[in-house]
Amino acid sequence: MPDTQPETPLGTRLARQCLDTDHPIDELSAKHPSAEPLHHFSRAIISLINELDAYDRTSELERRALVARATRARLRTVDHRGNAYGAQAAAARMEHTCIRRDLTATHLSLLLTAYHAATSTSAQKGNRS
Repeated sequence: MPDTQPETPLGTRLARQCLDTDHPIDELSAKHPSAEPLHHFSRAIISLINELDAYDRTSELERRALVARATRARLRTVDHRGNAYGAQAAAARMEHTCIRRDLTATHLSLLLTAYHAATSTSAQKGNRS
């Protein structure tokens, strides 16, 4: 039998994809272009909670990947108009959501990492006045 590497688990692939690459603005922005960025963000939090509820029995890595993927897309929604207005409030709201949903410290770490990546990218582009 040939010695082959097992296929990388789905959770690992998702985690690498969402942490190592850029993602397009999520569909919510396309459907509601006139809404405020924080409106998108709050809708996204609800979506994230629903997804986590649906994945009760997934592995820890898959849950981390799901949270990271959703958060990266949502933070881009806040920043995609070239302004980080309200990003602090959005991060605080997401942190509250993590605590209320009893997400692990690892989940919260991924969320905060994504938040800092999104806001530092925004600042580097000169989006703050």
